Amino acid sequence: MKHLLYVFMSLFLLTEGCVPARMSRMHEAALRVCGEMVPDQRTDRCVVEVSRATAGRGLVLRGEVLSPETREKVLSAARAISPACTDSLVLLPAPGVGEKCFGLVTVSVANLRARPGHGAEMVSQAVMGTPLRILKKERDWVYIQTPDRYLSWTNASSVQPVTPEELEGWRKAPRLIFTGQYGEVFADTLSLERISDLAAGCLVEGAHGQGAWSRVTLPGGRQGWARSGKLHDFAAWKEEVSATPASLTATARTFSGIPYQWGGTSSKALDCSGFTKTVWFLNGIILERDASQQFKYGEVVDGSAHQEHLLPGDLLFFGRKDPLRIIHVGIYLGQREVIHASGQVAIQSMDETQPHFSQYLSGTYVGARRVTGLTSRFGYTPVKEHPWY
Repeated sequence: MKHLLYVFMSLFLLTEGCVPARMSRMHEAALRVCGEMVPDQRTDRCVVEVSRATAGRGLVLRGEVLSPETREKVLSAARAISPACTDSLVLLPAPGVGEKCFGLVTVSVANLRARPGHGAEMVSQAVMGTPLRILKKERDWVYIQTPDRYLSWTNASSVQPVTPEELEGWRKAPRLIFTGQYGEVFADTLSLERISDLAAGCLVEGAHGQGAWSRVTLPGGRQGWARSGKLHDFAAWKEEVSATPASLTATARTFSGIPYQWGGTSSKALDCSGFTKTVWFLNGIILERDASQQFKYGEVVDGSAHQEHLLPGDLLFFGRKDPLRIIHVGIYLGQREVIHASGQVAIQSMDETQPHFSQYLSGTYVGARRVTGLTSRFGYTPVKEHPWY
């Protein structure tokens, strides 16, 4: 009897001792698939962990993924290690989101953060009328994806949740785009009681007025009046706008003096890639959010220090070449001049003979990309071709 008990205890301890090793191997396998399927967690999501089941010696695979294909590959890799593991992976949108899995930004500029909380790092912004995917909710915050595929958190009070059908209704409704840098919406045209401000790229419902004022409806339902001067019929604007060298550089110059803000992507304040992204959006193109992402797309133009092949409107990237690290971006104006957001939006030269020469730009130049005159490709999308707009 003692011998049988000894054998039983030995087998039990041996089995229990294998569990941590299986957990580790399973976790490593799942993480490897995540890395292969989701190389950039800024625009896709694959987060996994492995734990013991609360009862028994089984293993549980937990986490979140954004793609059904990623989910299947992660689960397959995990079950190759532990065939009986429990599948607790959540495919976003999370079940708690419900039917209203899209949203519209209801304020002039919504701050987007790395984590749920007002003290978290601001990583981007979204202007009024920007359509979003709502992926999950946590207290007063929603985890969202913007049209450039960027993932972030924003306060739920800044978003009107809508169903896919309601989003389609909004897409078909008459809409206006504001192309100035700052505007206002008033309750009426006499008292001029302001109900909202506007930033470049804001979208509202309404038809362009014949006179000085246009009647508008903001996302969320508030109604008011806005001056017609910088409002344009969105359907016509989408078809007519064109990202040419002349239009890009002209738009960029209008932002001169706007202050720098980390995470800023609006006409109120901008970081370097937020500046380029906003300029391109006002010319009908959706760029990726960060400078390192923007560097991956477009036509490779020139990597030399002389920039002899550059054209106005090219995106210029700065950082270091070996190992490659992109940390800054600006817009080429010609004559070796660059307009960029650093402290504020300003024009500097890469020609050391000029009084506004920048040693930083000259010394850290890596290369350029051209996103003018190109058809839609992954990484940059015409606004008129994006299914959410």
